[in-house]
Amino acid sequence: MSEQKAALYFLLALVVVALPFLLTPAAYPLSTKVAACGGTLAFIGVLAMSRNVLRVGPFEWITRAVFSHSEEFSEAVTKEERRAGIDDHVLANVIGPCLVGVGTMINGFSGYFS
Repeated sequence: MSEQKAALYFLLALVVVALPFLLTPAAYPLSTKVAACGGTLAFIGVLAMSRNVLRVGPFEWITRAVFSHSEEFSEAVTKEERRAGIDDHVLANVIGPCLVGVGTMINGFSGYFS
């Protein structure tokens, strides 16, 4: 995944998360809406980081992590599977923590909006 594509996905996630909260009626103050945007963005980041565990299941994930060096679990990997693994790695270790950090900062700075 290229850096431009990752930045585009990040900005798209930010816009998609912010629009529903900011377009709601004025029943809630702006600081509450901004805090909800930040919390939702952080939650999406946590889901992005745990995508590999959610996809294969926790027990299979632990088995692969512990016994990855074993001959029994080694499989022939195609080029497409290797590319998907790299994309999962980027999503879990770069984009996910970025979303969590920005979401937490937005949630923290929401107190300044009134």
